[in-house]
Amino acid sequence: QIGRVYVYDLDDWDLPDKKFHWETNHEHPRFKLDEDNGMITMRTGTKDGRYHLRFKVYDRKHTQSDVQANVTVTVREIPHDAVTNSGSIRIAGITDEDFIRVWNYRTQSLSRSKLDRFKDKLADLLNTDRENVDVFSVQLRRKHPPLTDVRFSAHGSPYYKPVRLNGIVLMHREEIEKDVGVNITMVGIDECLYENQMCEGSCTNTLDISSLPYMVNANKTSLVGVRVDVLAECTCGARNFSKAESCRSSPCFNGGRCMETRYGLSCSCPTGYTGPRCQQTTRSFRGNGWAWYPPLDMCDDSHLSFEFITRKSDGLLLYNGPIVPPERDELLVSDFISVELERGYPRLLIDFGSGTLELRVKTKKSLDDGEWHRLDIFWDTENVRMVVDYCKSAEVNENEDGSPPEFDDSTCQARGTIPPFNEYLNVNAPLQIGGFYREQFDPTHYRWNYMPMGKGFDGCIKNLVHNSKLYDLAHPGLSRNSVAGCPQTEEVCSQSEQTSRCWEHGNCVGSFTEARCQCRPG
Repeated sequence: QIGRVYVYDLDDWDLPDKKFHWETNHEHPRFKLDEDNGMITMRTGTKDGRYHLRFKVYDRKHTQSDVQANVTVTVREIPHDAVTNSGSIRIAGITDEDFIRVWNYRTQSLSRSKLDRFKDKLADLLNTDRENVDVFSVQLRRKHPPLTDVRFSAHGSPYYKPVRLNGIVLMHREEIEKDVGVNITMVGIDECLYENQMCEGSCTNTLDISSLPYMVNANKTSLVGVRVDVLAECTCGARNFSKAESCRSSPCFNGGRCMETRYGLSCSCPTGYTGPRCQQTTRSFRGNGWAWYPPLDMCDDSHLSFEFITRKSDGLLLYNGPIVPPERDELLVSDFISVELERGYPRLLIDFGSGTLELRVKTKKSLDDGEWHRLDIFWDTENVRMVVDYCKSAEVNENEDGSPPEFDDSTCQARGTIPPFNEYLNVNAPLQIGGFYREQFDPTHYRWNYMPMGKGFDGCIKNLVHNSKLYDLAHPGLSRNSVAGCPQTEEVCSQSEQTSRCWEHGNCVGSFTEARCQCRPG
């Protein structure tokens, strides 16, 4: 069902008095009409295009016969990619019908719908043609007071990633609200965002795409869209291996070829993509750039690790948290995590929403030495730990008096406790590496005790892993002055004769001065 034939009539909802029929008494081959209630049904397999349907309506009560009614149906195919790569917003104060309505009851005239104005605004902000933007789902989430979810996609080629769509809408939220006439309460629908609302512990969003459509009927216009729901699963998604993987889900990135073996899946990867799923593991920055990736999932017991190389003493390595100041009436989520180098030493800030914890490690040598270094950050509901280079520089001091040896890890590890009483890191904005792209705002807006310095990073970052999920750094949702790979170390590898055959059974790992082979197991 795609909507009902509409005729302007003060008792238009009084259906039993009306009869509907085709103007020529010949049914359109792609559409069916219910003569009793005027509902139009589109047949399966109807192709993209515009269809002009003409009807006549007879009103028994008022003996009105043969009132003409014309209906234009626009059919647009939405590929599966568009749905899985969609952005989303949650709007308060209006229904799904209000969002698509073209009839202004106050002025008794046609006007542009909020949906059309939103589509125009998206095309403008994304710098793409209006034809490349689809608003394909408008669903009422709650009737009183009304809450409506809107889902949209856009493409150059291929489809833009959700982190790009949501990030840009978030950066321009006030502008969109003003131009479209809506109140946006959430950008990037996230049922795990508010602590302990859906789950007491780990929480993972899953996108449920129904085969049944969702119809919104608003008299002069209707929208039949894709029924999409975001479901909160009370599990740490990255560590949930209960669902069997298959090649049908396209698990290999960057053109990798998927193979199913008796030991599980494996990927045959193009040259340069060294992750197990053909991820690009490395990204380079020049001190004035950044790259956006999907936000960190919410798990009650987390492990984040990555490696970096630089000769500059200051630079933001990673940030995930608010990128715009909060709106006055929104439910405040102030959680964030940032990792940066300050004067050559690592500094971690983490805030679960009830106060900011700062951890620093004063390593024996500063980490801006042109060599690769690794950071591991562990956190649960109370404790946080940052470890540098596997804590290889820790010292064990044997006591001559026979008492137990003393273990000194102060030069490679720092520990701290999260201020009470919040227990989880809930983030919904883009994960940014190498630098910041965000509005300037006062940290007191979010009640932060500390603020990242935010200076751009000059160097390379690789092997970014959160809870066993290796990030693919090849194609960020949005980036500036950043390239895949690490040209600085790749040049060292290419000039070294000793490592010229690394690739046969491994990879070349170069610093800014020397190269060595890292061999595959066996």
